[in-house]
Amino acid sequence: DVAAIEALFAKHSSDGLMTEEELRSVPAIKDMLEQGELLSTELSEIWSCAPKFPDEKSVEKIDVESFVQVYRDIDDLFEDDDDVVEEKAEADPIERIQNDIELAETDEGGRMYELRQIYAQLTDDNSKETISFRDIMQWEDISTLIDDDELGEDELVSLWEKATGVKGMDVTMNFGMFVKFNDALDDLFEFDDEETSDDGVEDEDEGNDPAQGEEDAAESVEPEASVPPAPLPVINDEDLPPGVLFSMIANESYLVGRDEIKRWGELNDMLNEEDITQAEVDALFDSAPKAPGAVDLLDEEGFESFFDSIDNLFEDEDDGDEEAEPAIDEKELKEELLELLEDLAKLAEDEGQQLCGLDCSELEQERVLEVVGELEREPYNQVVVPD
Repeated sequence: DVAAIEALFAKHSSDGLMTEEELRSVPAIKDMLEQGELLSTELSEIWSCAPKFPDEKSVEKIDVESFVQVYRDIDDLFEDDDDVVEEKAEADPIERIQNDIELAETDEGGRMYELRQIYAQLTDDNSKETISFRDIMQWEDISTLIDDDELGEDELVSLWEKATGVKGMDVTMNFGMFVKFNDALDDLFEFDDEETSDDGVEDEDEGNDPAQGEEDAAESVEPEASVPPAPLPVINDEDLPPGVLFSMIANESYLVGRDEIKRWGELNDMLNEEDITQAEVDALFDSAPKAPGAVDLLDEEGFESFFDSIDNLFEDEDDGDEEAEPAIDEKELKEELLELLEDLAKLAEDEGQQLCGLDCSELEQERVLEVVGELEREPYNQVVVPD
């Protein structure tokens, strides 16, 4: 039973991986080594054939799939011995592994089977052997907890980093890490249940008063007022790619509407600072392509179009600032021309030459004509005729 073997791995591994020392400490394998029924060299050879995953300290480790292979190799080793010796005075050592597996086959074994099915579905959806943080965000169980405000996104990131053992969300998660992630998730909600039960004891003590009980019964007849759902948190992370931002603000149908747009923190800042108006946002949202079959909702492609249109809006403003620079050139060229003509007039007066530069040299003429030519080519060289 693969699920039971995986449960045995989860019990004796750490961080979703297992060292050779941890493998040798598995009770059934340790017993066979001590009894001499499995040689240390045989186990070392089996270990060397299994796929490894070195960590930061260059320590070789195996994941759950490699552990299943090691278990089967040990099983095959004893099956070969059974072909030679048909009767044994003692129980087959492999039975001790089966006993260990049977211990895991109850509720834990069923849970591992369920997690394996979920993991297989997630990897089938992304066509990969591991899952990413985005896959976890799209997992229906997680998205429901977030939508119901029972799990914060900061808590989800913390659970991810604890399971993978790596800071950040760039690393992918194998099945062993996925099991550890779910264990931490269960522990989080078990802690919440304990707090709730403690509150319930206090409420039960307060309800022992018969008069209070009658009042509660009378109040229970009255219809309860509907409580509006708590608002979802605003995503204040900066410079997020549009695809990542979409996955963080999308609703349970993995679509984004006008309410979900309000969770975009950077856009809220732009509105507050009046860098963009609400009317502009509404116009860009209306022009973005909508999800097929949905009214006023964007899928990931439509949201990226909406995101880019806002980004392009600010790029256009930057281009406008650059176009204002020729005014500076206009002033510089005019000042240069006036200074040049003033110098020529002063030179003519000092040397007794004719006015208006009639006696200037060819070099001086070329320089004046060059500046005038530059002014003529500029778009602001216009003659305004008064009315």
